Amino acid sequence: MTRSLVSSAVRASFVGSPSTVRPPGALTTAILHLEPGGTIRPHTHLIEEAMTLLEGRLLILVGDETAEIEGGTSWLAPANTVHGARNVGQSQAVMVIAYPGVEVAAFPVEREF
Repeated sequence: MTRSLVSSAVRASFVGSPSTVRPPGALTTAILHLEPGGTIRPHTHLIEEAMTLLEGRLLILVGDETAEIEGGTSWLAPANTVHGARNVGQSQAVMVIAYPGVEVAAFPVEREF
């Protein structure tokens, strides 16, 4: 059974079509909307991922560290590093993600945060 890394309280809007063939050096970006309590479950990738919280409050996990952040904060999850996020605010959180490549695999990790 495959589990989604993103809870049902998250909406993702990817820029471009996932079926489009892209040349090497491609960049994937997305805008995520997390409702209060929405979670991006802990996971890893073989590549780094950059994230910026535009609005709201999140509890983020990167490696063994957690931090509560507010809109206007950016952070990086290095390749092969566990990361996740949970909306701990009272309103929707809006974030932008970016990573090099397309159709990048995510590997779930059982970790509480």
